Amino acid sequence: MPVADSQGTTFTFGGVEFSATNIKVKKTGKGYDQDVDVSTLSLASGADKVYEAPALYDYGPAGRSIEISLSYLGDDEPDTDSELTLVCAKFGLNDPARCSEFELEAAVGEKIKGTATFVIKG
Repeated sequence: MPVADSQGTTFTFGGVEFSATNIKVKKTGKGYDQDVDVSTLSLASGADKVYEAPALYDYGPAGRSIEISLSYLGDDEPDTDSELTLVCAKFGLNDPARCSEFELEAAVGEKIKGTATFVIKG
């Protein structure tokens, strides 16, 4: 089976299309990664740690379950005050989201580059 490539991937937030150079989609959910280490000092050296399910699951601020990191070219500043529609068809995203942070970088001899993080509630 052929491996999918990245070309043709577009990204819009609030109707503004960003000139994406890199997109990462991180989905978090209830899983073993949230188990609590309940190991005690009574375990012998070299023994395996002991884990239990947590009393509460943590999806991060505002019930976060999908986080998108975007690198892009240009000086576009995504709106950080409003919940707007985020669309990235390649990853099946067309959801209300918030931009939790962004930064712009200008360097000698380079184009202006930006990075941004978006959050979709799960």
